[in-house]
Amino acid sequence: MFYFLSKTVYLLVMPLTWVFALLFIAIFSKKTKRKNQFLVTGVVLLFVFSNPYFSTFLMKSWELPAKPFATYSKSYQTAIVLGGVTDIHKLPRDRVFTKQGADRILHAAELLKKGIVKHILVSGGTFSKEENATSEALQMKKILLQCGIPDSLIIVEGNSLNTRENALKSAEVLGEVGWAEKEHLLVTSAFHMRRAKSCFKKVGLKVDAFSTDFYTSDGRLGVSFLEVIYPNEDSLFKTFRVFREVLGYVVYKALAYA
Repeated sequence: MFYFLSKTVYLLVMPLTWVFALLFIAIFSKKTKRKNQFLVTGVVLLFVFSNPYFSTFLMKSWELPAKPFATYSKSYQTAIVLGGVTDIHKLPRDRVFTKQGADRILHAAELLKKGIVKHILVSGGTFSKEENATSEALQMKKILLQCGIPDSLIIVEGNSLNTRENALKSAEVLGEVGWAEKEHLLVTSAFHMRRAKSCFKKVGLKVDAFSTDFYTSDGRLGVSFLEVIYPNEDSLFKTFRVFREVLGYVVYKALAYA
């Protein structure tokens, strides 16, 4: 029920929902003045939400920045890598298909090779009921093995279906091996790190952030002023991601999950 309600609420506060609602009202409004007001407001909001400068500013303000490897001066027991980076539905199943965010896995492998972490815990289950479907944690493990990480240094938590469960079930796994009181690095998307870190601290784990999977860069937005202000679908998607994540953070706080 929580999953269904959360997805429904997300839809109600999304940027395009606002725009379509305003345009819908404008179409069916009988008064010309009101029709024009709703129409103009809808168009202006669409321009703002899909504006590269606005969406990048919004995303960059919410993302937790990356830090150089050299700044991690102590050794952590594990790098806890959250799922959301593989496509468990894509066929054939003789390989792993990755989406944006695969650097979560690759950077975790580098953390271990540099001696910053001693083990890697991959966390993520699956909603799929398809035959032979595997958890995302197992798919991430396959990639780590391909990167040369020994099987003995990889811990799999393949039952969690959201960030709250990532934290709870990772804490259970770490408790079983006696590492619950150790320090860990949390590896997830930069825009998702605030909520994830709060969830893990809520269950009593000591975690520091290692941000990956950035939607913004540190270079210029475009080569011309027009590219900076001209609306595009990628910018609209960034705005959507921020709105959704901020709402998720607020809801988790309200439910005492974070």
